[in-house]
Amino acid sequence: MELKNRKTITISELAEILGLSDHAIRSNLWRGADMPPRIKVGRRVLFPVDGLDAWLSKKKEGIVPGVPRKRGRPRKGTA
Repeated sequence: MELKNRKTITISELAEILGLSDHAIRSNLWRGADMPPRIKVGRRVLFPVDGLDAWLSKKKEGIVPGVPRKRGRPRKGTA
């Protein structure tokens, strides 16, 4: 997908880039999850490409290689 000449992308195109389904993107938007900045034009949701690039780089900075993520539910009394 060529994004250099585009200013915005659709939910389907974002889903393809992130490796998610359209439904997962819509669900994350509805739940208020951390997603790239978006613009609503009528009923259509569009994502600016420059905002997507900034969001992805911010997400990439938060990843620390070699440090495993804690999984599962937190236990009582641990912080």
